[in-house]
Parts: sequence; structure tokens; C-alpha cells
Amino acid sequence: MKVSRWLVPVLTSGGLCFSGSARGDLQNDVARLTRAVITHKPRHLGPRILEQADELPLLLPQPLTPKRASDCVHVVALAAQGVQFMLSVPAANEDTDDVALSSRAGMIEFVHCGLPDASFGDLSLIMLSTRGIVDIVGYVNHSPQPEALRFLPWRAAGQEAAELNLEHRVAFGSIDERLQRLEQHAMFNAADRTEQKPIPNQDLESGELLVGFDPGCHEVQLVIELSRPLGPAGDLEPELVWTDNGEPARSSLSNSPSSTFRICTAAARVARLSFNPNAAYAKAVLFRAHYLWPRGIPSNWSMQARDQMALTLFWRHLPSLATLPAMSWVGSSSPTSVVMPVAANSCYLAVVATSHGNQNDIALSVSSDSRWASASSLYDMGASVAFCVGRTTSVSLAVDARGSDVVWILGVWSIARGPMYSDFS
Repeated sequence: MKVSRWLVPVLTSGGLCFSGSARGDLQNDVARLTRAVITHKPRHLGPRILEQADELPLLLPQPLTPKRASDCVHVVALAAQGVQFMLSVPAANEDTDDVALSSRAGMIEFVHCGLPDASFGDLSLIMLSTRGIVDIVGYVNHSPQPEALRFLPWRAAGQEAAELNLEHRVAFGSIDERLQRLEQHAMFNAADRTEQKPIPNQDLESGELLVGFDPGCHEVQLVIELSRPLGPAGDLEPELVWTDNGEPARSSLSNSPSSTFRICTAAARVARLSFNPNAAYAKAVLFRAHYLWPRGIPSNWSMQARDQMALTLFWRHLPSLATLPAMSWVGSSSPTSVVMPVAANSCYLAVVATSHGNQNDIALSVSSDSRWASASSLYDMGASVAFCVGRTTSVSLAVDARGSDVVWILGVWSIARGPMYSDFS
């Protein structure tokens, strides 16, 4: 399968077409595209705010499922001109390669014609820029050609977004502007509540304060206003450590003057936040967005495994699980494979996390006779794989955990059943 880096169409093979481009105001372009295809009953699947490296699975609703060989589903992902993201499309069979298509100045169009295959159920967007809003419009018609550029012609001349040099400092805006953006981000992501806690001068000078965490998931950001530039050696180097056992609660996602932590805890706990003090710190606020504890994780599993699984769901923007797992296993650090019976035309989510021991790395893979998908841990979280099956009756799951005295728990949840839009088998 050959992939061209230029415009319309950049890929045509096996009933799939792709195109990329972009320029123009995001909200206006989404509205214009929706009006242009109104006769095809478009579905709006956004907007979503994504941070760098966030992965958003495209779980397409039933109305966007091709029902006849002549049907073509169009999925158009739009962002602002300077935002760069990627569409990951797994191979439909072993004879073709996976496709990873980068946006052209904020737009990617995916077209699938004919009855669904395995690639259709495993689409996902991955944010490459530091942060961006992605809006998605989907509809079904009989045109196999990408159409977004016909409705948004000014995007055809767009260039690829320049790679961001993370070594260069950028202007963060005033502390009030940054707090307002954090409130908006929390609102778009359906936070249960938010709070802003001014940090006393004595804590700011000492570089240490205590932070209490209620049960649930939290996104915490230390927002600092500077009286002057920090200079090349002015990183915060923040650390968050649980006071009850001295273990790291979570590594910071950055060393910038707005360091972010993502934490999930099944029980109320207290952590100590420490950072490098600096005379340039004029004012600081601890911002926290609280999200409800995800449903579906058994309460009798170890707290370590539950926290890692909740963080995995939170990080990947996956929904809470409506039921308890259909099946579960416990294993040790040696590579392990298990076989699970599955129902035809169903979708599942598999999540593995460590229950005990010090984890270095954990990997999870799911395979049938002709398909394979895998994931590995990130930032000491668990690993998760979503998959759908058509006619197959069983799948094989493999766990490879590295570390000292590791015990892991693997759970598999049934998340959908009925006529499916992908075939993992």
C-alpha cells in the first residue's frame, strides 16, 4: 500500500480513500461542511480537546455503518490551521500495511466504501501538537471520492503544520487567562467540578505543599505567574509523592511553568507536591479538575490495579464501563497467554494493570486467526486494547509484564453487541 504526502486523494486502495489539508476558522468550516451534506444526515462527533500524545478512539455510531456495497462513509476531522494530528488506520488484513496519516493544516478525510472490515472499528486520532480542538463530521453517501475540499476549497492550499520546537519558550498569557482556559478545558471534558487554590507565599518560597485527593480522577496544574523570565535552568522539576507510603503519585507531564499531573485514586489520599523554588515566582494557583471514578472496575481488586486501570481509561478518553468485566485473570511477571470465548458481532475492551510489585513495563496484545492488536503501558499506567469481532468464537490475549515481583490483573469488558461495523476476525 503506497501513501502519498500530497493532496486529494492521498490514498486509494481496497475501498479506502484519504485526503489531508486545512485552513480557515474551525467553527465556520464545521458549520459549512454540515450544511453542504445536510441531505445525507451528517453526524457531529465533537468537539474534543486533546493534549499532545492523547489518543481518541473513533467509536463510530450505528448510523455511520455502510449497509450496502455501494455505501461510502465519510469521516472528516477538522482542527485549526496550526494544529497537527494523525489518523491511525490498522490494516484490514495481513497483506496490507497499517496507515498513519498526518493532517494537512488541520484536516483529514477518511472514506470507507463497502461492507465494514477490521480497520473500520479501530480508527483513532492522535494529537501531535501541544494541544488542540478536533471536531468530527461523519455522513454516508455513494461517492467514493473525498469531498471535504470541494466544500472547503480554501483549505486546499494549506501547508503541513510546522513541527513544534519544544525547547523554545512561548508566551503563556496572564495567570487569569490561563486559569480561564483550564476551566474551559475541564468543561469540554465533562469534569464533575473544579477548584482554584492560591498558594501561600511561604509554600511558594519553600517549594513544597500538601494536596488532598478525593476518590476519583484528577487533572492538577500548578499555574505560576513569573516576574521575569526563568532562564535556561529555571525548570520546576515538580514531583508528587503520596505521604502514606512515599511512593510517587504521578510524574509531571512537563517541566513548564504550568506543570500538569493526571491522577486516579480509589480512596481519599494526601500527596506532597514539591518543586524548585525561584525568586521569579510572583504568584501561583493550584488548579484542579475532578472527574468521577469510572464505573465497571471491581471494588475488590487491589487499589494499585484499580488506580492504574482508571488512569488508563481517563488518559485515553474512554467511557466508564457499564458492567463488571465479562472475564478476568491474575498472572505474574512471566509472559502469559489466555484464550477467551467471544460472542459474534461484539466489541470488547481489555485492560491490564499491576496489582502488586514494581512495574517497569507491561504489554497487552489481542489476536485471532488473521488480526492482531497491541498496546503497552505509558507513564506507569495499565495497558488497554479495544477490539471487535465478527464471526470468530474466541480470541487470544497475551500479557508480558516486566519488573520485580509483579502480579497483574487482566479484565475484559463487553461494550457493544449487535450488527458491528468492524470484524476483528
